[in-house]
Amino acid sequence: MMMPIRNLCLLVLFGSCLDNAAQAALTCTSITAAPATFAPISFGTGGMQTQNAELTETCNGNAGDTDLVVIGPGSHFSGTSRQLFSAVTGQYISYTVRQPDTSLWGGDPATGAANALGSPYTISRGVSTQLAYFSAAVPANTPSGIYTDSIIVNSPNNAKKTATLIVTLTLMDSCSISSPPTAINFGNAPAGASTSAIPSQSAQIGITCSSGLAYVWGADQGLYWSGSQRRLGNGGNFIAYELKENGTLLGDTGMAAYGGSNTTPGLDYRFGLIGNGSQQIYNITATLVPGVIPAAVGTYSDTVVYTVGW
Repeated sequence: MMMPIRNLCLLVLFGSCLDNAAQAALTCTSITAAPATFAPISFGTGGMQTQNAELTETCNGNAGDTDLVVIGPGSHFSGTSRQLFSAVTGQYISYTVRQPDTSLWGGDPATGAANALGSPYTISRGVSTQLAYFSAAVPANTPSGIYTDSIIVNSPNNAKKTATLIVTLTLMDSCSISSPPTAINFGNAPAGASTSAIPSQSAQIGITCSSGLAYVWGADQGLYWSGSQRRLGNGGNFIAYELKENGTLLGDTGMAAYGGSNTTPGLDYRFGLIGNGSQQIYNITATLVPGVIPAAVGTYSDTVVYTVGW
């Protein structure tokens, strides 16, 4: 009468062993990758830009199991470098992917695309996440545009499930006065002297804008504008002068014909200019209006603000 009981016990123990073996196996049912979108930057900014993206796996296994996540080389891998690409500009921007411990995701980039494994990391049964950290070295004056790359992400335990990670960096159109004009100095002159005897003085202004970007630039009225004339001032005494750019008067035509951004009323703009991604130089000449130097002794000066708009 006891034999059936012993056989039943053996069956129960054998069934328990099967359950433990099944529970130990690690299987992953899905993997997803959030996009890595860098904060937009203006043309000319350059420097190192950083962003991160979250990778998510859904797995069945035991707490404390480890897994590997493979981040592929991307669509524009070249030599030893991952790259973002803009079809509009035809330019590339190199970038790296690092793990939470700051090591490169993909190992030494000199090994190329073949070494794209991440380090093991601890997962839990259910949903597990890990961050990937992206760094892009943007050269100064890289043409404005949208630069992207597409990376395939998977894991050895999830070989038939993949995710696409999109990396994006946007360089916005922009202009800057990259080389402000130097101070203009007419030198010394005695009271009562003719201003016509004082030589004109010159300076240059350098402006750098995105390639193909239409822009304008101009000079404001200065501190002592009167009627239609800029003036150097010394207390209540003044000496009239003119500013010209390549022989054309920088007067006070205003901004009525220009509806863009970054403009200031009272400027005499230079229109129809197109950026080329490099510094463009404009020559400015200052000339005293015919007259005589006032009797009041002192320094006569003015401050003129230059503005670029696009």
